[in-house]
Amino acid sequence: SDHASPSKSNSNSFALALMGALDDDLNGDNNSNENTLSKPKSTPASSNLKSPSSGGFLGLGSLSTSLASVGGGDKFLQIRLDTFLCALNGIHSASAACTSLVDVLDSLLSSDEDDEGGKGLEKTQQTMSMIHLAREELFRFSKNYQDLLKTQAARVVTEFCGSLQDAPVFKGSAFFPVLRYFLERETFELPSAQELATAEDDARLYKILIQPMQDCRLLQQFEKCDLDVLRSLCQEIAHSLVDLFLDVILSPVLPKRFTDWGSLLFSKEVRMVQNHLQSLMQAAASTVAASHKDQAGAVPVLSTQWERLSQAVTILQLEKPSDWSFYYQSTSVFSPQELQAIMQLRVDFSADVINSVVAAAAADK
Repeated sequence: SDHASPSKSNSNSFALALMGALDDDLNGDNNSNENTLSKPKSTPASSNLKSPSSGGFLGLGSLSTSLASVGGGDKFLQIRLDTFLCALNGIHSASAACTSLVDVLDSLLSSDEDDEGGKGLEKTQQTMSMIHLAREELFRFSKNYQDLLKTQAARVVTEFCGSLQDAPVFKGSAFFPVLRYFLERETFELPSAQELATAEDDARLYKILIQPMQDCRLLQQFEKCDLDVLRSLCQEIAHSLVDLFLDVILSPVLPKRFTDWGSLLFSKEVRMVQNHLQSLMQAAASTVAASHKDQAGAVPVLSTQWERLSQAVTILQLEKPSDWSFYYQSTSVFSPQELQAIMQLRVDFSADVINSVVAAAAADK
């Protein structure tokens, strides 16, 4: 298993390398002739090294299985969520701790490089190699924890928000299936401005798009997350929302058709969802910053995660297909086939003109 705990000898070797190197560095100036670093009995090859014991965490799936045995209901659902968020915060803290230790070791290495003519601390070659080993191991552990955080954040989003594979439902605690239910029934082939005015009524859109997100237990408790955990969760939610919107409008089972009025409605719906998630992040980040001064920082902006959906909205709002080639093709994130599929949703776009634009896009690729 990739997350299996390391052998006792591996853990001891790493601990001896780190603690021995640091101890020799701190005391070497006074008793460099007496205090030398003992060589570990066995130094494992780098390909066989594993994460530290705390990194042997098997993931939130095992927590989910264990907590499921305690029963259902709101109380136990809250226990599950608190446990998951605590685990995510712990993974982030482990990564941050490793990164901080890497910085400490980097400072020791740089101070040795700046020590000219043998002045100041004198480190043996063995001590330097041990510091390098400790530094590389801690850097690897930090990266592993970061990867684990992303993986487990995706698990938590699936657990409490749903997934693209979930069947659409009219009401539920997971909001992805609820959004799919309403989006699949939404009409974008609007014939007039009057139809648009009715469809884009704020109260109606709030009910079908924002209220399901408001009812989600995870989104209600973002303030319990460390800032980097919050970022990972919101990036995963944004990514899933992009996939959901695109999956609905490009579905071959329930095909959507757009007029220019309908594209305006779609744009407003996308904008409402984006702004709501960003506002939740802003509120949670402010709460975290107020209670944990060390975590104060800029609120993450999810522009990269939204890019595909934002470009789809732009395509649907074009006055004519050829405008894409003139103004947007150089920054396109869509393949020629995807570009064609989205353009074909507009009822008033000529097939010949679409084919011409797609051919030009393919040539650029």
